[in-house]
Amino acid sequence: MPFGNTHNKFKLNYKPEEEYPDLTKHNNHMAKALTPEIYKKLRDKETPSGFTLDDVIQTGVDNPGHPFIMTVGCVAGDEESYQVFKDLFDPIIQDRHGGYKPTDKHKTDLNHENLKGGDDLDPNYVLSSRVRTGRSIKGYTLPPHCSRGERRAVEKLSIEALNSLTGEFKGKYYPLKSMTEQEQQQLIDDHFLFDKPVSPLLLASGMARDWPDARGIWHNDNKTFLVWVNEEDHLRVISMQKGGNMKEVFRRFCVGLQKIEEIFKKAGHPFMWNEHLGYVLTCPSNLGTGLRGGVHVKLAHLSKHPKFEEILTRLRLQKRGTGGVDTAAVGSVFDISNADRLGSSEVEQVQLVVDGVKLMVEMEKKLEKGQSIDGPSQWEDSAPQRPAPFPQLRPQGGGPPGGSFHPSRNSRSNQSSDQWASASEFCLANVKPPSHLPLLAPELRPPPGARGRGELSNTSGAHAFSTPKATNKSNGGPSSCATVTEQEEEGRLPSAAV
Repeated sequence: MPFGNTHNKFKLNYKPEEEYPDLTKHNNHMAKALTPEIYKKLRDKETPSGFTLDDVIQTGVDNPGHPFIMTVGCVAGDEESYQVFKDLFDPIIQDRHGGYKPTDKHKTDLNHENLKGGDDLDPNYVLSSRVRTGRSIKGYTLPPHCSRGERRAVEKLSIEALNSLTGEFKGKYYPLKSMTEQEQQQLIDDHFLFDKPVSPLLLASGMARDWPDARGIWHNDNKTFLVWVNEEDHLRVISMQKGGNMKEVFRRFCVGLQKIEEIFKKAGHPFMWNEHLGYVLTCPSNLGTGLRGGVHVKLAHLSKHPKFEEILTRLRLQKRGTGGVDTAAVGSVFDISNADRLGSSEVEQVQLVVDGVKLMVEMEKKLEKGQSIDGPSQWEDSAPQRPAPFPQLRPQGGGPPGGSFHPSRNSRSNQSSDQWASASEFCLANVKPPSHLPLLAPELRPPPGARGRGELSNTSGAHAFSTPKATNKSNGGPSSCATVTEQEEEGRLPSAAV
């Protein structure tokens, strides 16, 4: 491996139990899945490019994780890693992505016209909108494992592709190692610049090697479409703008992304994708769409409501401060985004954001007027032209695996939305999650014997998508990804709101 921590064949001189890592104090998905038996079975295997089991798990060994929120604890070094080490990756993926099975197939839909609504989110509440994803280029190893030559080849190919874009996507590439002071300051002012990773999670996985060689930033002239080259993934693609027109942001995202992919295909290097994992990326947490669609939205009243966290969870959304996962909201402005990546399509995930945010803004307006969303009300009648959430927020048959609580089994589940007594009750009872997911994360299911919404409790002490203050930043803090994808990366990504 290029950053040299393996010398794998020499390790085989020692017994598996002598090489097995000490994971007794670890709280990450890798440590949960790895057993001495799996380690023994896989430790002498390697991918065609030479990535080994110890390379996969090293970042999770070096970074035990957070006591309340599990990190992933592993990375892929190339496209083949997920197959060669599937005995480890499969249970990690299943655990991380809500029960996604090795036989499940992912859905991809980048037809922006399939998104319903999204152009009418109230700009008095929704300050900015953004959609991002990652892409890996077939034929090259991934950032934890690539050589200098490979990384430079990825940059060269990316520059050629991006500089050939025209129209609204015409732009310029800024290499980190040779940008002028004026260019650097402008990128800082635009909140576009990313710097050398300092997180031990990224450093332990080898992503910061040779920094800043072959890293750079490209953006279009309008500064609404941005691509990072050779950071955590080969490409990180971002579409954004101020205001609440998520429909336009998603249109630009889909069109630009597909234009880039066509250019790479013509060069003989399509993006890594398969029907089980969707788009293949460095961190298992980003498999599937790799997409995070988010808005910065003001929710001064709803954020204080006792069911705010519960509403977010039911809507398959997550919140954070506008500075990233481990930050507090400033001025009651929250970054609200989709919680899922794998098993549902890009359109479905952005639709959840559009519908959920619109529903929460209507709740916010209700609370502003001093009206309750908990007691009897005519909330539905006050909603303008039946907002987009309603057609798809319907009960689904059956219950979540391993749990007994489900809205469709509630006494009012078969009533139409017009008969619901309150906005929050409607939200909590009619949300349909992606087909492979239980309605609630395992740690949020009610204890045995609990009945109805009122007894829903978080027995683990950590909300599935809430973000308690980190108590151990040196170990990466609370993050869903061993490579900081859901923590520091979100603080680094540009925001049209600032």
